[in-house]
Amino acid sequence: MSGAVRFSGRAANLAVAALALLAVLPVSVGLAAEPPQSPEGAEYRSTRDGVYSSHEAGRGQALYERVCTYCHDMTEFGAEYMSGWEGQPIGALFDFISATMPEDNPGDLSRQQYSDIVAYLLRVNGSPVGEQDMGNDAAQLDQILIEGPFEERADQR
Repeated sequence: MSGAVRFSGRAANLAVAALALLAVLPVSVGLAAEPPQSPEGAEYRSTRDGVYSSHEAGRGQALYERVCTYCHDMTEFGAEYMSGWEGQPIGALFDFISATMPEDNPGDLSRQQYSDIVAYLLRVNGSPVGEQDMGNDAAQLDQILIEGPFEERADQR
């Protein structure tokens, strides 16, 4: 008999869920690692710098209402949720959403659609709008740090 623990049925599902929770728990409670170090010559921008466009957030709102509201009320993604991501690159939030949503078919949306949804989350949490789309380039998303303060903006929903 080996020393490995084996789970089956409901116990296996609970074990997988517990491991998934442990993977995101540091982010969700604000215990995430320090912000990444900037590579030589790279400059980070902040979500306070107006990193998404109004048009992009509008597309994200329409998509959120069409795809996400089947499972999620927008209040789930307010200031408390965004504060859990503070100091992390927007690329980490983008990757998390694109890898896990929609729950019944993760990764089903295009990179641009996921980016639009992230822009919408920024808008409803009070991050200022800019002139340019944030886009969906992984390297560029990793150069934008999520920074508060966050304020839930019901008028932007």
